[in-house]
Amino acid sequence: MFAVNKASFEASEGSIFSLIGIIGAGKTTAIRMMMGIYFPDECEDNLRGVKFSQEFKSRVGYLPKVS
Repeated sequence: MFAVNKASFEASEGSIFSLIGIIGAGKTTAIRMMMGIYFPDECEDNLRGVKFSQEFKSRVGYLPKVS
């Protein structure tokens, strides 16, 4: 079971955006959905109405925790 439920984010073009929250809030899950690692069950992930593309993924800095 994932922690993300009906999440929506908004950021101005050209801005830097980060997710901040307590452990278990769904930050990592949300980013993994944006990056195509996880897939949402009931909705879709998109940017301005378009599914996240490889171009989007190449512009995002994502470094997962490695244990």
